[in-house]
Amino acid sequence: MRQIAKSLLTACLIFLLFCGGIFIISDWMATEGRRALQHELELAVQHCYAVEGRYPPSLRYLERHYGIRTANRRYQVEYRSISEGHAPEIRVKRVEGGAWA
Repeated sequence: MRQIAKSLLTACLIFLLFCGGIFIISDWMATEGRRALQHELELAVQHCYAVEGRYPPSLRYLERHYGIRTANRRYQVEYRSISEGHAPEIRVKRVEGGAWA
């Protein structure tokens, strides 16, 4: 009886470690995805400025002319154009629940 309890406890601990690892990896992947999208948007803005001599007027402009895809349920993109001579402010936020909800 003692052997069965010990085996059951070991199995429960392994299961909890496995679930905890999955949660940590999932959180890390979501954070890295947000960072990658932020970086991709910043590079597209710089590319637009280098090619056209002006910053993109909107996020939709980047999507249409530079192939950026932001229609993702995991992240919300805030794009604020300050003026024509200044780079836009871009913020990418993770949406809780997102595509895994």
